[in-house]
Amino acid sequence: MPHFRESSSSSSTTGIDLYPHNSNQRIVSDDEYAALSPDEPLLSEQLEPIAVLMMEKRSGQTPKVPASRFNIDAHFHPNNDRPGSFGVLGGYFLNETLQEFDPGFFGITPVEATWMDPQQRKLLEVVYEAFESAGLTLDQLSGSDTACFMATFTADFQQMSFKEPSFRHSLAATGVDPGLLSNRVSHVFNLRGPSIVVNTACSSSVYALHNACNALRTHECSAAVVGGSNLILTVDQHMNTAKLGVLSPTSTCHTFNSYANGYGRAEGVGAIYLKRLSDAVRDGDPIRGVIRSSTTNNNGKAAGVGITYPGFDGQRNVMRHAYQRSGLDPCSLGISTATEPEQP
Repeated sequence: MPHFRESSSSSSTTGIDLYPHNSNQRIVSDDEYAALSPDEPLLSEQLEPIAVLMMEKRSGQTPKVPASRFNIDAHFHPNNDRPGSFGVLGGYFLNETLQEFDPGFFGITPVEATWMDPQQRKLLEVVYEAFESAGLTLDQLSGSDTACFMATFTADFQQMSFKEPSFRHSLAATGVDPGLLSNRVSHVFNLRGPSIVVNTACSSSVYALHNACNALRTHECSAAVVGGSNLILTVDQHMNTAKLGVLSPTSTCHTFNSYANGYGRAEGVGAIYLKRLSDAVRDGDPIRGVIRSSTTNNNGKAAGVGITYPGFDGQRNVMRHAYQRSGLDPCSLGISTATEPEQP
């Protein structure tokens, strides 16, 4: 989800043949990492994976913010400059009730679950699914040096709790703090590797993945679970980004199009499980994809633009670095992905 501050890039390959080019000259390197468990978030009322939506040229857009999130009618006005209002009606929302959760399955009491940020609860669910997809048992994971890198951006649930200071509980401190997202996962599954929350705005998930690759490369851990969560629970951040002028009035991302006028905010939760490629091959794991390299940088102070603007030089440099580290020819890639403001 790169956009606001940092430029980031990763290069990956997928499929059965890991090295289709010059495979007789390739060796399995500890600088390459196997993704064992992709977990694609489901958007809006579309229950298909994102890949299906893309192939069928459909959108998961929700025309109007669901009433379960906040009362959009109390804030919407066509004039985005009107005080206390903004001109964005919709977005992309998960088609499920965020309050639904089975605390007993994770060894959590109902009272504690009540005070947990829905992002904590949803991350526990997708992380479990990632482990399950990788063919792992809870006994295998418990006590392992598996690292946990969780990405986030907003803290809507925490902001909601601050508005009711007289209605607090002793479990609120650990339930609403975004800094506990990774520790919650590590605690529930008894993971003893590094446990870190990453917040670099819209690029948080890419940075979490990059940090996980670095931890694997330096042998701080033997495996890592990487997750990201973005839930839209209050009007505050929605209004902030609308006032900033980065949201599309139609809540639509017209990427690579002359009609582009901003992006639509979206909810999503996902997780993947990573190992060093050499270890995954040795263990006979179900390899879904291979990360050949990951790199990051920052725009610094780009001339003539503000802090939220993407810098073309920074993006070009980080992409070149990623390709150089991976040994891949950009012309050999069949698919390239980008974010809504056309960042790689």
